[in-house]
Amino acid sequence: MHVVKPSPSPAVGFERPTFDDLYATTVGTVWNAARRQGVPDGAVPDVAQDVFVTVYRQLGQFSGQCAPETWVLAIVKRVVSNYHRTRRRKGAAHAMSSAVGDPEWLVDDQD
Repeated sequence: MHVVKPSPSPAVGFERPTFDDLYATTVGTVWNAARRQGVPDGAVPDVAQDVFVTVYRQLGQFSGQCAPETWVLAIVKRVVSNYHRTRRRKGAAHAMSSAVGDPEWLVDDQD
């Protein structure tokens, strides 16, 4: 059973940052963090895009319990983890399909 936790109440004096401000102040940090966590240079733009799509969608839930940059870095960590997991799965699937070989050859071999 999945239990939904209520969002923590906003910190005193909390003012939610705008997406544009958050993007402008964290885009370099997001790219650097993705690289440090092993994302190849060619995939960094896609990972950064996924991060900021998530930031945009979840910005209304940001409660100010931590610095906005800390919150964004937590999102980077999850997105990068998903990226690596997907690559491992695709690599395993590719290895399995390569081991099977050409399906036409298998059919021809049975004749």
